Amino acid sequence: MVETTTEVFQPLIGQVAWSCQQGDGPALTFEFSQPALTSESVTPTGKRLRVVVSGKWHFWVMSNQWTLEADGLSASNETERGPLVVRVLHRFDGQRLTGVSHSPRHLDLYFDCGGRLHLSYAGDGDQWTLCRRDSGSVTCQVDGVLASG
Repeated sequence: MVETTTEVFQPLIGQVAWSCQQGDGPALTFEFSQPALTSESVTPTGKRLRVVVSGKWHFWVMSNQWTLEADGLSASNETERGPLVVRVLHRFDGQRLTGVSHSPRHLDLYFDCGGRLHLSYAGDGDQWTLCRRDSGSVTCQVDGVLASG
């Protein structure tokens, strides 16, 4: 059975966010919990490895409108991609997730030093995915329905 949005995020309450970044297009990523190293072979002979640092939890924001607020700064995916978005995202590094609120078309994440991530579901693709390193993922679809993966 798929959990509610509140239940999905419950294990992250009190966890520190880190490696908060903007990816391609509107994508954002946040790592939570203790970091771990994983490696995989990049060549068929296994002579070269790629090492990745990731949290126990990986939060990936995809096709939606988002606004970041921290330390009196605000940026959105409508803001030009660049220094302002990077500055605001860096202010989330080291903040603990303290709360979550949601409705069928919105999600808000609140952090202990005043940071807030607001998502408004838009577009026609998946909105966000929360992955746990050792036990799968939950994805929020455009209609707000959660799906396990």
